[in-house]
Amino acid sequence: MKQTNIPILVVPEGAKFEQPSAILMAFKNGTFKKNRTLEPVRQFVKQFGAEVKVLHVETPESIQEMRHVSGKLEKLYDSYTKTENATTFQAVLEHFQRNNRDILCVVRRKRRFF
Repeated sequence: MKQTNIPILVVPEGAKFEQPSAILMAFKNGTFKKNRTLEPVRQFVKQFGAEVKVLHVETPESIQEMRHVSGKLEKLYDSYTKTENATTFQAVLEHFQRNNRDILCVVRRKRRFF
């Protein structure tokens, strides 16, 4: 997965397909410069009418530029939550369980997802 620039959908073994109605999209950097980065999310919204809940995570390493949210993303989401956590991973664990989402969407940045 590190070497690819295409969207990846990871499905647990034995999972049965159900139409997704709720997506949690988590990220640390809210700047999305390329249109294609958000295209898979747009397609889920278009095809399934899925609700997108955004989780914008600020960590101790976050810089001012990361706190901005791209207008391209603002057009997609139904709700927005900003949180402060030690890591993006901790924030996702906390919010994913509480919000009961069908899909977790993360964006790969440089070397890893979280």
